[in-house]
Amino acid sequence: MEGEALDALVEAGIGPEESAGEARAALVEAGFVLDPKAAAPLRARVTVAGVDLGRSPSTGQPRGAVEVEVSLSAPGDAEPARRALSRSDAPVEGGRPAAALQRALRAAVRDAARRLLLDLVAGRKAVPALLADLDSSDERVREAAVEALADRGDRAAVPALIRCLQDRDPAVVQRAVGALSALRDRRAVSPLIDLTRGGDPVATLQIVGIVGEIGGPDAEGWLATEAQAEPDPRIRAAAAAALGGIAPSAPARK
Repeated sequence: MEGEALDALVEAGIGPEESAGEARAALVEAGFVLDPKAAAPLRARVTVAGVDLGRSPSTGQPRGAVEVEVSLSAPGDAEPARRALSRSDAPVEGGRPAAALQRALRAAVRDAARRLLLDLVAGRKAVPALLADLDSSDERVREAAVEALADRGDRAAVPALIRCLQDRDPAVVQRAVGALSALRDRRAVSPLIDLTRGGDPVATLQIVGIVGEIGGPDAEGWLATEAQAEPDPRIRAAAAAALGGIAPSAPARK
């Protein structure tokens, strides 16, 4: 356990050993086996990124929230191979904020660890199994499958990843956007552009950059329109810059 926010847990009455115990229990609940003699051990590091005591916006009741990052690395690795963030909260009952923060800490670590475990499992699956996982009812399984497909770099997965842009879970959509960005397949340009129809400027700026990197006639046409007609000056500027970075399309053969 580490992180500057650990001090906030201590101030709430949760000591470092107690926090570490909650983290270990959460890792086991998520499915990890804590065996220091394992043949290929992974080191799990839990960083407390934030602690908050406040009131629920919807009910006004006091709540405690904890945000953590869980990372996995092999012995000797300078940087973690995988990491996941999670935030959880719990109601303060009986005037005991420490108990609420303990529950929130355990839930956040458990959620982040489960995401990492699903990523590890997905990384060992064959492509057909990953494509089947895209239809799972568990959004975390779908997220892991999208990430694994992106890591494979197999463009045969592009149609399935495009369908994930319509997923009901925003995290799956965001991972699909990242996967399609990495694969840079021009079939993804129009579906990515469709994501900007909602009018979210942050999402549009992201898509502008990705579409510019992929390139092609569809990308050029849309970016040219955005650079001229988009009301938001930030998007206009980004579209113009992206357009300028695209190599000219070869003329069509007659």
